[in-house]
Amino acid sequence: MKFSAFAGTNSSVRGHENWLSIEHRQWWLSFTGIVVTLLLSCGLVFFVLPEFVLGLGTYSVDTSVALHALVGIVLLFDVYVVF
Repeated sequence: MKFSAFAGTNSSVRGHENWLSIEHRQWWLSFTGIVVTLLLSCGLVFFVLPEFVLGLGTYSVDTSVALHALVGIVLLFDVYVVF
């Protein structure tokens, strides 16, 4: 059985590359979570906007259920991303 003098170095390089891959994936997931949260928050703003700005009119349906649902989705997604 022959052992190479550089066996530990090769393993170390692979470990470092694996670590960089994991770190890159973590940054990508964090960025995606932030984008989704911002998009859902924009949805909340668009539902609430006609109630605060006069002249935009109101919706013909009750938006309180939609607002509560969107707030719930945002909170559930944030909890999912954190854990």
